Amino acid sequence: MTTIKFAFFLAVAALTVVAADGPGWFILFGSQGCAECEELKTMWRDYGRDKSVPVMVFVDIEQTGNYQLLKRIEQQLSISQPASTFPILLVGDRMVSGVAGFFDIFDDVPVLSQQMPE
Repeated sequence: MTTIKFAFFLAVAALTVVAADGPGWFILFGSQGCAECEELKTMWRDYGRDKSVPVMVFVDIEQTGNYQLLKRIEQQLSISQPASTFPILLVGDRMVSGVAGFFDIFDDVPVLSQQMPE
């Protein structure tokens, strides 16, 4: 099994346990120097003090294999027009780009984060 597939398998397996018993989860794909990524992480950290709020998992696309993981997920979800800017968020089977994209689905995050991508 390739490193990317193995890393994805481990992440999904661990998050499946969290989603089954917890508030769900979603992924923020970005980089350490990304201002919008930091804005989203800070906002979610403040909002997420309530334990019923879904867990945000940050995946640094500058780390080896993580960008390829994002591309593989886009391929698996049949995303015909992938986002061209970061951050990109995977919430359930929905992918959105940027702070504005996240706010567009904000009210749906608790429900979407419980749904596992197929």
